[in-house]
Amino acid sequence: MNATAILLIVIALVILWKKTRKVTEVKGFTSVFSPITQKYYIVRDYSAIASAPSAQSSADFLAAREVDMVRLLQYLRKLVRSGQIRLALMPAHVKSAIVRLTQVFPDGANLNVNELDTQGNPGILAITVNKIEGTQICLRKDPASGSLDDPQAVNFFLIHELAHSAREQYEPVDSRGFSIHSTEFKEIESFLVDQALAIGVLQRHPDTLKDFAHCGGKKLPQ
Repeated sequence: MNATAILLIVIALVILWKKTRKVTEVKGFTSVFSPITQKYYIVRDYSAIASAPSAQSSADFLAAREVDMVRLLQYLRKLVRSGQIRLALMPAHVKSAIVRLTQVFPDGANLNVNELDTQGNPGILAITVNKIEGTQICLRKDPASGSLDDPQAVNFFLIHELAHSAREQYEPVDSRGFSIHSTEFKEIESFLVDQALAIGVLQRHPDTLKDFAHCGGKKLPQ
């Protein structure tokens, strides 16, 4: 390996370190290793509240949700490889979106999910950066107490974000900066929900969760 190659590797490592350091330095957050996925997750530190889940419990909760998304993506990949997506009676834009999703997240190995800073992002349940560069999600039923949300709700938040990743186009936004979900988006999301229900990633339809408050009073995306 020549000096130029070594220098490029060092520069890449420094850039990666700075990106990680920037995330972990958000006040009140900590990086925790989960044995479930053998990965680190950025979660809020509630150690000052005795009744709140530990950072380890929060990281493991997030890791379990990521495992569910990997199961869904792997299932979708099987459908694409077997030709079932191509032959299915569904709109062409849904087919192309599912194919795209399995290409940008092959087997789900490159999913990058961390806890959302709800104080820095008021009114938001989840954010995906540039569609594929990582998702930040609210894990809490009540961010003030730290209580974790229903796993089914968090799984739906993540499926909703996968639907955004599946579309090449960005959704238009309203005056608050929130996405206005198109008919095409909703059809993609509906297909993903149906597949998640079929394999048990979702055990209840998201419509049963829409009337409940999440993340300190927010409702599920419409």
